[in-house]
Amino acid sequence: MPSLADVLSTDSVSLVPTAAVEAESHDGKRKTESVWPIFRIHHQRSRYIWEMYSKKHAISRELYDFCIKEGHAGEQLIPRGLTVRR
Repeated sequence: MPSLADVLSTDSVSLVPTAAVEAESHDGKRKTESVWPIFRIHHQRSRYIWEMYSKKHAISRELYDFCIKEGHAGEQLIPRGLTVRR
């Protein structure tokens, strides 16, 4: 099974850079609207990790659990019913 570094280097991850989100102007936005891009990044990252585990089978269950435990993926964002048990 390939390592996470191999997977991330070969697969194109099109996530919005965090620096670009932080540099965005918050003028004229409601307080909740200003954090929407951050939630979008977190959701994209969680979805990516879930797809790498369940659909592409590119990462192991141990790595998947580690990403959830360490907060790299939001456990509440990953659909429980769709998680593949290998």
